[in-house]
Amino acid sequence: MKIITLRFLPPDSAWSLFGCICVKDPSWVDEYVVNHESIHAAQQREMLWIPFYVIYVIEFLAKSLWYRSFHRGYMSICHEREAYFNDHDLDYLNKRKHFAEFRVDWKKRIDGYCNRVKAKKHNLDAPDDNIRAKLFERCVAQMKTDGNDLNREDALALISVVECYMSKNNLRD
Repeated sequence: MKIITLRFLPPDSAWSLFGCICVKDPSWVDEYVVNHESIHAAQQREMLWIPFYVIYVIEFLAKSLWYRSFHRGYMSICHEREAYFNDHDLDYLNKRKHFAEFRVDWKKRIDGYCNRVKAKKHNLDAPDDNIRAKLFERCVAQMKTDGNDLNREDALALISVVECYMSKNNLRD
């Protein structure tokens, strides 16, 4: 990708515009920044550029208002989530599926939530509580607060992830 220097950009920020990387100072740009911006370029090509920017700006504004934080709004944009999650995988663009930014990976979301539960050291109400049921309920509650509906397929996938999580971490009922 071609790197263009623009003086008006904030320092240490890079923008992908129509297949070019725009930065204030190109000295800090490494292979991971190029990969991150290349992921954005792939997203832009799929959406024929203009719709990408329209969706990006609308989603940024809506989520910034929702979270009352520009940074949190920016980090929750679906395009940015995909790019940040995969920018250290330099082979990602070769295996990326079309419109991957709009796909929800339930396993990653559930694993992330279960790791947050683990970080709280399994603060369960009583030692005789059913851990599997508690983890399942917490994951379902988190998904509902994220605005996601849970259908039968998702529930079965969630159960298998919780089972895997429990066996990996030697948890018992």
